[in-house]
Amino acid sequence: MGSDFWILSRICGYGSCLVSEMRIRFGQAGIKATFKALFSPEKNHSMTNALILDLLDELSKRVGPVDWRRSHAHPQVESWTQRLSALKGAVSEEHYLHAQALLAKANIDSVGMVDALCALARRSQRHVGFVRKEIWSIFHKWEFVDWYSNQEEKWAILDRFEENLTALLNTYSGDRIFIFALSIVVREKRGVLEALDLLEREAVAGAKVADLYLNMLMKNWAKRSNPEIIARAIVVSPIIEDCGEEVWYPFIIQRAFMLASLIHYHGMNVKILPFEPRLLRITSDFNGALVKTLSALDELKPISAAKILLTISKIRCFWRSPVPGAEDARQRAIEYTFGKIRASGDEKERELLFRALFFMTPQTKRFWTDKQWRISSSKSVTTQCTDIKEPYLSLIRSRFFFTQEDYPAAKKYFADLARFAPNKNGPSTYVDPLSVGAKLSSPVIGSEIPRRASFFELVNDIDGGQEPIVISSANDRYFLRYGESYVRRLATFSPVGHLHFHLFADPDLMKAEVYRLKALIPNFRFTWSCEPVTVNEPYFFATGRFLRVREWMERFNAPIIVTDIDSFWDRTETDRPSDFIINRLGASDVALNLRTRIHIRTMAGMPVPGLYFPSAEPWTAVLAGVMALGVTEGARQFADMLALLTHHELSVASTRTSRGNWGIDQNILCAAYAYTVKNYPSIKFADISATKEGWGQHWLAERD
Repeated sequence: MGSDFWILSRICGYGSCLVSEMRIRFGQAGIKATFKALFSPEKNHSMTNALILDLLDELSKRVGPVDWRRSHAHPQVESWTQRLSALKGAVSEEHYLHAQALLAKANIDSVGMVDALCALARRSQRHVGFVRKEIWSIFHKWEFVDWYSNQEEKWAILDRFEENLTALLNTYSGDRIFIFALSIVVREKRGVLEALDLLEREAVAGAKVADLYLNMLMKNWAKRSNPEIIARAIVVSPIIEDCGEEVWYPFIIQRAFMLASLIHYHGMNVKILPFEPRLLRITSDFNGALVKTLSALDELKPISAAKILLTISKIRCFWRSPVPGAEDARQRAIEYTFGKIRASGDEKERELLFRALFFMTPQTKRFWTDKQWRISSSKSVTTQCTDIKEPYLSLIRSRFFFTQEDYPAAKKYFADLARFAPNKNGPSTYVDPLSVGAKLSSPVIGSEIPRRASFFELVNDIDGGQEPIVISSANDRYFLRYGESYVRRLATFSPVGHLHFHLFADPDLMKAEVYRLKALIPNFRFTWSCEPVTVNEPYFFATGRFLRVREWMERFNAPIIVTDIDSFWDRTETDRPSDFIINRLGASDVALNLRTRIHIRTMAGMPVPGLYFPSAEPWTAVLAGVMALGVTEGARQFADMLALLTHHELSVASTRTSRGNWGIDQNILCAAYAYTVKNYPSIKFADISATKEGWGQHWLAERD
């Protein structure tokens, strides 16, 4: 009956004109005969198959790649679920599982997706290609997938995954994607060493997973200095070395730089390096490893050499290492890559080499301290890369026109990149710094964004002391998820203070949570404001705070620190907000995370310090996670400009698709900062990211 219902629904969906046409051609009796034939067993089976194929075709076209951090369930999930449910039992299990996997993907349900995919591959060999692709899309983004809601559920899911993937490997022995997925599950359940054991066993059995072994080994070493991980990296199994192929040379370079950094900062006798000095000296000789690698590349096929150089360009510890001699090694790699480009006539090889330079050049001291070399090397790239295909042509040219300060050309190629790669964060929302003046002097047309917040309440009327006002804004979802942890962390920084939340939500729905959080910090002055949701998109909630900064300055008449709700500022001498204002804002008007200079700092995910470079991308040149403003005329001027520019850009953003608006907050900040530096020299900026010592300066920070 269920399938009959959906058959009728599909027919009726064509409207009364179809029935009228049938009546004209066949008469009333003809219509009855047609429906009788339609619902005969043979026809019913045929139509049911047509319906499931129709649903599968629709799902395949409408359900795109998942961004596990940001994507929402597809709005048609419920409708598709009903259609599939009506067909259950009337279609093949193969078709049903295929549709079930796509439905789970549309619903951002990773657990249901893996279950359906594994079941599908066990029952249908012809779907293995599809299953492998989707399994990879999940497990290589493991860190971003929300697998479970509590610890008990996590372990049950991991057990189920291990059982399903093990069964798959019994059927498809040696399949590298299924082995990789199982290794991730084993790593989560029993640790990285057992996962490496699994990969090594599979390599010995003939599976092509040596690269997976080396990647997992180095990724986990980069996170922590585990002596057992280091031991495996120094003495690698011969089977892994022999089969490492294109990954082996990047591996020995990464190993050499990691060891050199550990030895430089911790000494040769450190406990995490339980090896003889001679072996350590050999494996930590990064110059020797680089020379050996470049010599080996000359003997390989040009396309293989280009792929290896692209991999080397992404070795974080190589390009961030502050140890003596590292900068010379970086320059050697860049010169070698330029030489390869000059000698190459193959389009694909040249594309890979230009992509390698894309990562290499901005991660050198010379790029940021030698303006002549920065501009000349950038021009060399933009003049030589004309023969590569999109989107890489626009990717390369936009970046390197921007770094040679040719803003009209950069604007053109950022727009091209947004067209050819619409899901890439940043290009679609690029704000040309040369256009800011015109936008500030023209009215905003057709915008529904309110000029001021519509609701304000003082919840806890106590003295906040001499502390600045700490402000965070969010929509209801982020406020409910992160509000409590934000409040508790702030309370550990300072015994007293003033906290203000600004929400894009219905105040009546948020009031109970606000009052609950107020009780967690009874010694803080607590205020909040609210405005209706006019643009229900994440980019608006991240950027909308810029519209309200001047309003907050007027209301509170005190220094303010504005932060993301899921993070705070980089803490230095003390944690108190007042010390942050004294030490980081100082006598300046505005403090931003400008990344204006190279400096050494503890790098996230690295067990040793690294070089922290400025950014060659406008949408990451000024980070939006924290900003501070003093009670000065310069701060008010900047807040006014920022609000007006934000109003313009959010109005434009409302005409684009949601996926095209990521990075808009940082693009706005970058353009506002660059415009202010050139046109309002009296406004003084402090760089929150900078330490007392550093090298070079971002060209956007240069005063005329």
